[in-house]
Amino acid sequence: MGNRECLPRNGRIRAEAALRESYAQYRLLYENIRDAFCRVDMEGHILQCNQAYCAMLGYSSEEISHLTYLDVTPEAWHAMETEIVAKQ
Repeated sequence: MGNRECLPRNGRIRAEAALRESYAQYRLLYENIRDAFCRVDMEGHILQCNQAYCAMLGYSSEEISHLTYLDVTPEAWHAMETEIVAKQ
């Protein structure tokens, strides 16, 4: 029975290690990508952005954290963005 008890724990340990590795790869890509990238919620609040996004807009990440996507996009795009969100 002792060997059977170890299998679920070993599987969990391997899964947690794989998750840590996957997250590390994501962070490396996210922090080094040259393209501007941001993640927003359905209300348009900017949840996360990379340095390229900050540089493109000329704001610090702290300043961006208080803005919404609509604050940083041209007004001509607002109707289209609102329609896209409504369809989600």
